[in-house]
Amino acid sequence: MNRGIFIASLLCLAATASAQTIFEPVRFQYPGPRGGFYYGGDDPRQLAAAERNAALLDAERRFGVVTQPVPVYSDLRPFEDARRYGFTPTDAYNDAQQSLPRYFRKSELLRDAMETPAGHIVPARAGGERRWSIDIHPATPAPFRTTTPSRTTAPSRGQAPVIVFPREWMDRPAFPESKPRELRADAR
Repeated sequence: MNRGIFIASLLCLAATASAQTIFEPVRFQYPGPRGGFYYGGDDPRQLAAAERNAALLDAERRFGVVTQPVPVYSDLRPFEDARRYGFTPTDAYNDAQQSLPRYFRKSELLRDAMETPAGHIVPARAGGERRWSIDIHPATPAPFRTTTPSRTTAPSRGQAPVIVFPREWMDRPAFPESKPRELRADAR
C-alpha cells in the first residue's frame, strides 16, 4: 500500500517537473555545412534569400571555387551581402539585440510560447508587439449647446487654449505693491 502511494507521488512529481519553460536565445548566426551566414533582422523574405545564397555558396565552396568570407546580411541593405559595405558579424549581432523588446511582461511572453511535449518554448522576439498605447492629443473644450437653437449666440471660432492657474495664485494680487526705491547720491 505504501509502495503504491510512493510510486504515484513520484509519477506526479515527475509529470510536473517535465513541464518547463525554455526561453530561446537571440539568433543572428545561421550555420551551414560549409559556412552559413549572419543576419540580425526578422524579415522572412530576407532570411529565405540569405538561405538560398548560402546554399549556392556552399555548393561553390564544395568544389573550391569560392574563398570569400561568410556573408553578413542586414535590413539596411536588403537581399545583398552587406559585408561589401563594411558590415561585420558584430553589426548583425547588434541588429538582433536592437530588435528585442526592452520592456515586457512575463504573461505577454508566455502568451506567445509554443507548447511542446517537453514544455513551453518562448521565442526570443516574443512580446515585442505592444498591445497597449498612450494617446496624447490637445484638450478641446466641449462646445456650448442649448436645448433650442438660439440666433443670438456667435458661431464657434474653433479651439481655444485652456489656461489652468494654481489655487494659491488666486489669493495673490495681480500687481504686487512695490516699494519706492531710495535714491542716494554717492560722493566719493
